[in-house]
Amino acid sequence: MDEVAELRAKVASLEEKLAPAHEPFKSEAEVTVCILAYNNWKHLFAVLTAYWRQGVALHMLTAMDRASIDATHGILTDPQTAKYLTSSQTHHIRSYRYLGDIPHKEIEQVCAHAKHKFMDECKTEFIFFNDGDVGIPDGALKRLVDEMRGDDTIGALCIPYDCEQDHQLQGAMMMRTEVAKAVGFSGEQQCVCKEVAERLKKIGLRMTAWKSGQMAEHGKYWR
Repeated sequence: MDEVAELRAKVASLEEKLAPAHEPFKSEAEVTVCILAYNNWKHLFAVLTAYWRQGVALHMLTAMDRASIDATHGILTDPQTAKYLTSSQTHHIRSYRYLGDIPHKEIEQVCAHAKHKFMDECKTEFIFFNDGDVGIPDGALKRLVDEMRGDDTIGALCIPYDCEQDHQLQGAMMMRTEVAKAVGFSGEQQCVCKEVAERLKKIGLRMTAWKSGQMAEHGKYWR
């Protein structure tokens, strides 16, 4: 072993000894977080790391619209991204996987394609869909889970993020995984949000905003 390698080994050993001991984070619920990104590299770091502070254990899946031309692909596929997000026992992210790029079509069809790809991989009770430029408040996932468990009429629970819209948006939306798979997403309507609401209504469920009243942060409003 040369001097540099020996020094690195000593530093690594020292860091391990000095690292604080933490009990693994325990959670009563697990959520699969699904993020579809498109030219979002400016916001991705803030969006992804917000999931460290959600109060539930989660598994993260990401995908990208194939037409994205900025550094989004590099960030999502870099092995260091997965290592960084899942590195500490105190963090809530148990696993991270990039599921690939989605063929570019109309936005409604891209969203539907991505959601089905995410659902095929989801093994948790709850699934949370989000966009690559929407940052959610701390503790939001825990509050969404609690609210859904307290009201069986809710099929989709949304965090509002665009004050210019006149209806609930499906960009930051939690559903029970079995319900999401049952209603599906066709991408045939001009508005995916309204399609979800209509499909849920047919099976006696509703799409609504969470009671918090707090909004998520959409990238177009960030400075």
